Parts: sequence; structure tokens; C-alpha cells
Amino acid sequence: MATADGGSHWRQISPDLTYPAGVTPPPIRETGTQRAATGAIETMSASPIGRGTIWVGTNNGLIKVTKDEGKTWADATIPNLPYPPLALIEKVEASPFDANEAYAAVNVSNAGDDHPYVYRTRDLGKTWQRITTGCPMTGPRAAPCVWSARIPSGPAVVRRHGERDARLVRRR
Repeated sequence: MATADGGSHWRQISPDLTYPAGVTPPPIRETGTQRAATGAIETMSASPIGRGTIWVGTNNGLIKVTKDEGKTWADATIPNLPYPPLALIEKVEASPFDANEAYAAVNVSNAGDDHPYVYRTRDLGKTWQRITTGCPMTGPRAAPCVWSARIPSGPAVVRRHGERDARLVRRR
């Protein structure tokens, strides 16, 4: 949805981005203590240098990108994610230096996997590279070390803050 008048009027700018094209979202159903996964947008980042470029990440492992302010969307989902329906895209961050580059922090702790899953794309999500070098892969220190990446302005780290937030922190 988009507004040009402070929220008095809204217009739809995209289809449902929480499911692959052509897939109808399933109804919510309870199964014992687990609830069937439903799609929701968890993170969004507009490129500061690519006019009209917006990245979206969902709670069911999908990443979408638009270059035309939401008129059309491309699937930029990371291939071969572990436990895709349970993969929470905690943070997708557009690069401040390259309109085709973005970073994604993925949480699959709902599947019992606390490894850090952090990725970078330099081609609008066509390919992704896992960039967890230097992060502990298991144990209590793995969860806070969501990602560590070298970007042109110097080292940066994204750390988890609380249950559902991740922040880009630049080291000086």
C-alpha cells in the first residue's frame, strides 16, 4: 500500500508478496501446539541510491525486490535455505553504495537451528553468497552474531536486538 496524503487515502501497489506467484496462501490451522505458517512481511528496505528500488523479506523465507516503486516485483529468494517455510527473513538491507546490492539476515531458530545465516547479493537477488566468516557457528554466541560483512565504508556488523529486530551497526 502507498499513500501520498499522509494516510488519508491508500492505493495498492503490489500483489501479496508473502507467497510465490500463483500460490494461494493456505488457511490458518492449529495442529497441536504448532500453528501453520502464514506469510507476513517482516522487513523492508528502500535503496538510498536506487530510485524506486525496494527490498522485502517475509516470515516464510521469501525475498522480493522492485525497481519501479512496487509496480512489478521479482523473486529474489535465497536458494537452498534450510527449512524454507520456517525461515524468518529478519532483516533485508539495501546497500548504501550499490543499487544492485543487498544483505539479508535469516533466522531459522524455529526449526531448532541457531546457526547464523547471513547473505549478500550484488545482482538484485539473482545470486546470493553466505557471509558468516568470523561468526561463531554454534553455541550461545552464534545467535547474537547475525552477520559480519566488509562494505566499502569499513567493517559493519548486524546484531540481533531482542526477538524480532536486527540492526546494522558500523564499527568506527
